[in-house]
Amino acid sequence: MRARALLNDSAEQATSVAEVAFKLGFSDLGRFSGYYRSLFGEYPSDTLRSARLRAS
Repeated sequence: MRARALLNDSAEQATSVAEVAFKLGFSDLGRFSGYYRSLFGEYPSDTLRSARLRAS
């Protein structure tokens, strides 16, 4: 899913989960988060946080 790639690639930028969700056409952040979690077993904020830790 493109969302996971965007979150991982955005670790060094000032990107938020909301920006990624809206970029991909989601208008409901809760729905995006739930869909993402069902696919990857973690919330999008967890992916972004992990990516930022790896980048630092």
